[in-house]
Amino acid sequence: WKLDTNLWEWTLVHVRGASKPDAREKADCIGLDAKRMLIFGGYDGIRWLNDVFILNVETAECKQLKPTGSLPPPRSGHKLA
Repeated sequence: WKLDTNLWEWTLVHVRGASKPDAREKADCIGLDAKRMLIFGGYDGIRWLNDVFILNVETAECKQLKPTGSLPPPRSGHKLA
């Protein structure tokens, strides 16, 4: 869902992309710039997650990132800063 803060109106967003995230709860996201949002982790009802996605909020395209190095352990209910 997307909230237009000029009109205070919600609209359903149909996310596109071959690697969009599965349904989850308690993930967190942070804006990277005016067009992109980073989504990290969460809980899918079975396991905690530590995957990373970038969502373009203008085009609704989503892409999974594959960071290198030591990954943070899977988690949910966290905050990004």
